[in-house]
Amino acid sequence: MMGSLSHVGVFLVIICTMEKVLIAESEGAGDLPLADEDTQPPHIRCPYDVTSTTAPGKATRRVEWRQPLATDNADRFPTVVSSPGGIVSPYEFPIGVTRITYTATDDSGNSQSCVFTVTITDDEPPNIICPKDMEVVKQTAGPVVPVYWPTPSSEDNSGQLVTLFTESVQGSGFRVGRHEIKYQATDQSGNKATCTFTIVVYGPICLWYDPPVNGLLACVESVSLGGTVCTPQCNNNKDFSRIPANLYICQTSGQWHAWDFRPTVSPTLPWPDCTDDAKPGFQQKGEKWQMLADSCSDPAVQRQAKGNLLQGVQTIFGMNMGLLESNVKIICGRAGRKREAIYSNRAQENNVLAKV
Repeated sequence: MMGSLSHVGVFLVIICTMEKVLIAESEGAGDLPLADEDTQPPHIRCPYDVTSTTAPGKATRRVEWRQPLATDNADRFPTVVSSPGGIVSPYEFPIGVTRITYTATDDSGNSQSCVFTVTITDDEPPNIICPKDMEVVKQTAGPVVPVYWPTPSSEDNSGQLVTLFTESVQGSGFRVGRHEIKYQATDQSGNKATCTFTIVVYGPICLWYDPPVNGLLACVESVSLGGTVCTPQCNNNKDFSRIPANLYICQTSGQWHAWDFRPTVSPTLPWPDCTDDAKPGFQQKGEKWQMLADSCSDPAVQRQAKGNLLQGVQTIFGMNMGLLESNVKIICGRAGRKREAIYSNRAQENNVLAKV
């Protein structure tokens, strides 16, 4: 009886041991893939990256591209999604870099991604428009006049802020003369454009007088002498009705100044006419360089008159003060015995000088 029980116990031990082995094998088998399970991710190939410039006048560029190519080992078409969503070909891309991530996912949940990059650059310069040319009349006696002008208008295809630069300062002092103002516009991409306009500053207008009868008036602008420098000259065989000043200067203050240190010379304006006859053997009232060889109607005499003015400046100051004969203007007086009425109309004065 005892022997039988011993055999039964051994048998039970064997059975229990086999159950544990089977359970362990069963649990270990759960970690291994099944024969038909797909663990391989799909393959996806993005289109080639695109680099382009903005369309003319626009902040974007329309780009077309093919869709990514995705395949899977299970012979099924994987699902392809993009991030950010909503960007499909064709598409208007803004300035800058846009990255689109495409992700392919198969039915087993395996996924693979690629990145498609579109770079849009702005190479179009901004548009800048300067104000119109300006004319300013200096009303003060100082050497300069403050000048203000409208700021140029500017815009860029990008729609972004445009930076304006100029070396000229609003409200700064400008001397009599012509001044060119230049502006430069720069957009956010570094593209540049320029524009220019001109400011002409006129000195106060002196009361203008006719040139001497039977003579002419030679005038030239001189910064050194502070305005328009003139000297009257008489035609051949004519003399001044009284002693003229060496020079008459229309100053930037708008006032005439008779330049002469001789006590016998009256600063009274207008300058004298050439209504006296030149008498042989008698000293003429004017300087030698205020006398002409013939009448003003002769081009050669006009050239002589220009040289006479420069000679007079050289004689008085010991230098020509940087004056050029080509800048001297000649205004011929009429022939007769009486001066015409004076006039001060600026346009008429400018027209007369412009014709010389």
